[in-house]
Amino acid sequence: MLTESSKKSPDEDAEEQYPFREIVVDESKPQYVLQGVCGLWNYGATCYMNSALQCLVAIPELTQFFAQRRYREELNITSKKFEGQLAVAYKALLEEMEAANGAIVPDGLRNLIKKYEGRFNNNEQQDAQEFLSFFLDELHEDLNRVVKKPYIEYSESILQTHAEMGREAWENHRKREDSVVVDLAHLQVKYKRTCTTCSTESVRFESAASLTLELPEEEMFSPHISLFDCIEKHTSEELLGEDNAWFCPQCQKMQEAKLKTDLWKLPKILILHLKRFRFCGNANSKIESTVTFPLKGFKLLDNSEDETCVYDLVGVCNHVGSDVNNGHYTAMVLRDGLWYYISDIMITEMFDLPDEVSSTQAYVLIYRCRGEEDPALKRTIWI
Repeated sequence: MLTESSKKSPDEDAEEQYPFREIVVDESKPQYVLQGVCGLWNYGATCYMNSALQCLVAIPELTQFFAQRRYREELNITSKKFEGQLAVAYKALLEEMEAANGAIVPDGLRNLIKKYEGRFNNNEQQDAQEFLSFFLDELHEDLNRVVKKPYIEYSESILQTHAEMGREAWENHRKREDSVVVDLAHLQVKYKRTCTTCSTESVRFESAASLTLELPEEEMFSPHISLFDCIEKHTSEELLGEDNAWFCPQCQKMQEAKLKTDLWKLPKILILHLKRFRFCGNANSKIESTVTFPLKGFKLLDNSEDETCVYDLVGVCNHVGSDVNNGHYTAMVLRDGLWYYISDIMITEMFDLPDEVSSTQAYVLIYRCRGEEDPALKRTIWI
């Protein structure tokens, strides 16, 4: 094992790629398969896909869902794009990774995605977060228990409390979107707009499979940005100026408004996207700020239940490079109680993890809410 003074990258020729200086890695040569964790070959610039898939595999409930073949009962062959094929291909990939004696080529899954999704139909670098979002959305559609989605008209009643409005919105969401992805990863966010002229309020609830967090602008040049800072910025009240004016139903015209965002209903699996890229026309640049985030005991308030959820990290998608179209993606994942750093086919075990980690490369964080442990999740059992 490496000492604090002699830490080094899994790849000595690319030391700058290793994102976690607080974490010790195995000094032995990285391996293609390590204690059941399997590497994935890179087609030239498909590290974005590999890192995202490794993070998904680290979600125990999702992997167990496929391992126990429950997906067969819930396969939706009427989904618009993949007609159930994506879920079947992902199941096959999981089985291949479980049985592998070396790194594998995820060609079945990749060829299917290339066939149906044009933006990934090439060997060019892509955004791992966009791929992850796309994959989860389409996996949800392939496993949606709702075959024919009902039309539901949104209504807002001043007679309802926010809690009642939230419950109704969530129930309506589940009438159209009902899958294992929704069960695990969908969260609910409350948006309250207040007219600055007449103080009229409007409240809406929206659901999504991940949460995008901007880095606090005033802290971008500070060496100490925490995940809590990002959450606080996301939930702080902001003024919607003329460029983002809101139609006030009382004033009957576009008005400036105050917007307050709250995390309302929290999921079992919380996926956080750190917005590291700026876009201006066709150009983009990366925000290289160091973000500190906890590995264990990340506490957030679930407003729908007025309870505190305690989250532990299970996966991180990292990006090294100066912009979204270049660089390299890697993954840090928790599997069966052990941490691994994965760079395509190369896997190294990680040791002596601290309570929190700082990184300029962490891009997507995946947390799992603590709860009553299912013994079957401690080790995935394939049948």
